[in-house]
This record gives sequence, structure tokens and C-alpha cells, in this order.
Amino acid sequence: MRIRKLRISLIFIFSLVILGSIGLRPALGLGKRVPSNNKTKDLGHLSPKNPMAFEYFSIATASLNGKDFTVILKDPRRQMSHARVSPDGKWITFTRFNKIDPKKGVAVEDENDYSQTEIMVCRIDGSDIKSIVPPKKGLANCNSYWSPDGKSLIHISTDNDKKKGRIYITDIATGKRTRVPTPEGIDAADPYTNGETVVFPGRQAGPGGHVIHIMKANGSGHRRLSSVPQAKSKGEYDPKISPDKSKVAFMRFGKKGQKGDVHIIVTDIKTGEEKDLSIPRNDNWDAMPEWSSDGKLLVFWHVNRPDVLKSGIYTIRADGKDRKMIPLPFDHQYTIPSFVPGTGSGNDAKIIFTAKRFPVAIRNKLENLKKKQFRL
Repeated sequence: MRIRKLRISLIFIFSLVILGSIGLRPALGLGKRVPSNNKTKDLGHLSPKNPMAFEYFSIATASLNGKDFTVILKDPRRQMSHARVSPDGKWITFTRFNKIDPKKGVAVEDENDYSQTEIMVCRIDGSDIKSIVPPKKGLANCNSYWSPDGKSLIHISTDNDKKKGRIYITDIATGKRTRVPTPEGIDAADPYTNGETVVFPGRQAGPGGHVIHIMKANGSGHRRLSSVPQAKSKGEYDPKISPDKSKVAFMRFGKKGQKGDVHIIVTDIKTGEEKDLSIPRNDNWDAMPEWSSDGKLLVFWHVNRPDVLKSGIYTIRADGKDRKMIPLPFDHQYTIPSFVPGTGSGNDAKIIFTAKRFPVAIRNKLENLKKKQFRL
């Protein structure tokens, strides 16, 4: 099953990039609410079955100034990703992986495989966890995003007669699923809607990768937004419409695909004019941009292969200026950030993101790198 050939292995590869840079190779790691007095057993010690595992896989929140870092959910075995907060700020939706690799002992996003994923919701404090679209063997239900009224979720599912990526809207209260009408033959991924417009990566039969498409919520007015023809595309994913409805931000793989650049692109919806916000160099990965509620900033996660201490979550303006790293604790690996709706773009604005806590051995190596750089 293939939802997207390049995009879905990005997080796993990111783990290898970071840990490979410091001489370690990870084995990645039941979502449950984290009690205030919880003391998690360190799962990172060496063992024959799990030689270098993360302590846990989690969803966390923080302010843009790096303060108030809080783990909401943690799971030593199942990866959770694509966490997004509801418009009223009270709930979270996220994707959870359930296909346990018998060799690794964990369920983790792997290349070309989103099978047995499910779409979850919980309260902002991690309580009342519910499965809105349960997992099914061999099928994907993933990458959910809130509707503007907070009553339903737009998402991808391969639970259809073609077993291809199709866009659906699922009502949270009733579980009723409605398909969003995309053009026939398009394999879709990563949908987003502001209620009026839908943007998504799509790929038709033939060479090339996914490119960004745009249409009205009822399926009319469909067109390709990307300037890159599908045949020449290495993959474009995770598009988001700006709050003022004028632009779309997304990530684009470069000439060498997974081994090359991943850049943030901002496109004007009316004119098609594109702006590349990323640094023009190889091995620079800027992934999965998300708008602040006031449209002033984009938050994204960055991979810096030459300098792992510069990898993490960043913000940038839509004109490419004021690129800043959010100062989060060095004992975690961070990916897939999103702004909490309505919190703006100031230092006290809130973000939510994936956080994997490194085992002791990796934390010690990172600390030594920090000390070495400080001396230099």
C-alpha cells in the first residue's frame, strides 16, 4: 500500500539522520494520559531486543519562547503524529500507529506503510482518549485536521474499494463518514480545509510524485496549484491555507528526493507566484509548515545534518525573514509542530508537536556536543 512514496518515511529517516550524526542508531518506540506524578521507566538502556530505544514517544506543548514544555500523552510502543488542536482549544486530534514490528517491538511510521493507523481525539490535557476512525488491517486512516466548526475531521483513508488515498470528513459525534469529491484517479494525501477551500497533495497514474491541488469544498473549481508538473515532482506535501485565505504553505522535496533538500514553499493562490523560504543548500530539511492564527508566522521542523544541535522546531515569517529556533529541552527529538488556534504569534503563543525522549546514552552525547560547541 502506498499513500505517498517519499513523505511518509520522512520522520523515520529524520531519526536516523540525527542519531547517525552522533554515532547511534535508534529503535523507535499505548497512548495514555500522563499523570502529574508519573515517573517513566528509562527504556533506553542497552538490551539484546532493544539496543538503543527511545524512552517514549509523545505529544507535547510549549510556548514559542520555549517555556511551559509539557508532555500530554506518552507511549513506549506506538508512534503518535500529526497532533492538532481544535478551534476552541479544548481537544486534540492525532494519528496513532498500531502495526507492531515484531523485530523492533514498536509501531512506527515506516516507508510506504501507514497501515493500521487510526484517528484519535482527546482533551487538551490528554484525558478522554477516543478512537474516531479505528484501525483496520492493511488500511490507513490518518492525518486528520479539524473542520472550522470543530465538529468533524477531514482526513485520509484507504478504506475504500480502490484501497487508495481518498479524502473524507468524519463527524465526531456520529462517526458518519462523507467522501470529499476529488477528481477521478487521484491518489490523495494530507488534506486541509478552511471550510470553503480544500488543498491536498495528489498524484495521478504515471511518473513523478505528489503535487499540490486546490478546489472548493464541494469539489468544484479543481486545479493544480503547484508550478511543478507531476512528472518532474519529487513530492510535495502538507499544504496549509493562510488565515487570510491568500496563500498556501507546503513542503517540497528537492532534486535528490529524500537525500536532498526539503524546502518550505509559500504560493499565492490567485497569481501562483511562489516563494522558497528555505536555505538553498543540500541536506537542508524544512518540513511541514503551519500558520499561526494571525498569519504572521509559520512553524516548522528543521533537520540540520552537519550540526544536530540546530535541528528542532523553528518559526519564520511568510517573507522568509526572522528565522528562529524555539529553545526546547535537548533531551527530546521534535517533529510535526502546529500552532494552537487563537494564540497568535507572540512569545506566549502555544504550539503542539511530537516529542521523543532520547535514552541516557544519546542525551549524554548531545550534552557533550553542547559543551564542545560552547568551548569553541
